[in-house]
Amino acid sequence: MATRSGKKIRGTHRTGLELSGKVFDIIEKLNEVTGITLGIIVPGTGSSGAIRRIKISSWTGGIQLHVQQARSIQIMLVFCEEEQRAKLAISRALRNNDISICFR
Repeated sequence: MATRSGKKIRGTHRTGLELSGKVFDIIEKLNEVTGITLGIIVPGTGSSGAIRRIKISSWTGGIQLHVQQARSIQIMLVFCEEEQRAKLAISRALRNNDISICFR
């Protein structure tokens, strides 16, 4: 588990999956991102494995990142002023750090 703090974190939940911590560290540095909320960790079902991926989708206030690591999922909410520019910046930054992404 990774615990995060910083200028852009919002909310009181600061614990994340290892992959969520890595994603947080990458996207916190982006100018397009104005805030990040780490959601609760939901244990999944099915077979465990080395699944590590990020699903990027829209929501009313910005961008949702569904972070999946093995059987657990954590939803990160990313606040931004321009959603499309932020999605592009996030996807490029994650791809450049060898993190698998997909869009919903």
